[in-house]
Amino acid sequence: MMNVSLIDAWVSTAIKHNVVELVLSSGGPGLPDFEIPRCLFMCNTLVSLELGVHKNIRAVTPPSHCFPCLKLLHVTFRFPDSHTVEKLFPAFPVLEDLIIDGEHEDASGFNLVIYAPKLKRLQISFIVCKSAMIAAASDSEDYEYYGCQIFVSADAPNLEELDIYYDILVSYSLKNAKCLRKAEIGFLDVKDLENLDYFLALSDRICQLFADICNAKYLTVSAPIFAALDIRYHSLLLTFSNLHHLELQLQTCLCLQSLTTLLKISPNLEHLKILPKREHLYVNEYNYCDGDDEDEPEHGWDAPESVPVCLISHLKTICLWEFKRCPNEVEVAKYLVKHGKALNKVTNYNHFSEDEEMEIRSPSALWSKFSKFPRGSKTCKIQFQTII
Repeated sequence: MMNVSLIDAWVSTAIKHNVVELVLSSGGPGLPDFEIPRCLFMCNTLVSLELGVHKNIRAVTPPSHCFPCLKLLHVTFRFPDSHTVEKLFPAFPVLEDLIIDGEHEDASGFNLVIYAPKLKRLQISFIVCKSAMIAAASDSEDYEYYGCQIFVSADAPNLEELDIYYDILVSYSLKNAKCLRKAEIGFLDVKDLENLDYFLALSDRICQLFADICNAKYLTVSAPIFAALDIRYHSLLLTFSNLHHLELQLQTCLCLQSLTTLLKISPNLEHLKILPKREHLYVNEYNYCDGDDEDEPEHGWDAPESVPVCLISHLKTICLWEFKRCPNEVEVAKYLVKHGKALNKVTNYNHFSEDEEMEIRSPSALWSKFSKFPRGSKTCKIQFQTII
């Protein structure tokens, strides 16, 4: 059995010796309850803290003067006590980097309020386990609905970079994010899309998040999040007037439909990158098109009713990764080249493959097809690069 008093002694000794960086992780199944030493929150020399928080860990923070010099905080939760989570985040006077990740049970929720006036970078990847919830709803004759249980609110007026891996049972709110320069919104579990009807107000939460990041100049977004957004809400998304660089990560070719919405809300977009989801990027074969027949109409890409403003006047470069998997991609590329009045360069990156079945999609075959596209810009150059 762990002697928690030893941990208290170790932490106290480290603080007496003016500790600057500290990694503290304790607790877990079968281990005794442990309260984070109060002196840790008041340490005047601590600059970097990595904290592992399990269910049996408690925290009682002082009413003021918490973490006076802390600039980097990384907290990993493993099914934590909700009360501890709410108490663990006092005001951070000088914090610049905050990373929060981990897992939480679906049985209870909490409000996580962050106030950090000097915060520059915020990264959150928080998973709510839904397996028991979905199983119970599926087995029940009564249709059940589930509202959001975790609310994360960050007041960070100097925030420059935001990285969120979105979970459909977590609500995010950013206050005063007027300095936001770069935002990345991922989607944690595509399987959640099969059960969207269970979750209340999901589209409202997604719209709110995009409204809070609308000042970003650089945006990376996982396309499946638009599949979670009710089609009626697409027209309610705010305009990203400052957005110049957009990276769209695809899960399947069906996700290309999200491109239409993103182009509409990005009137000043100059650089566009479309690529497979990160874990697929350097894999030659992956299940990119659902079904055996890629020509099925439900896989089609619907072009915008009117040409987006960014294509007419601002979009300069387009970078396409692995655009050879299905006809939808070719149609998208053709549309962009045709209507891109300000385009200077379109680059298509593809991995080398010795598969004979891929011969019709080889760089030379693709070049033959792409070179015949009508071009909206007389200065547009189309390039192909093979990655070995």
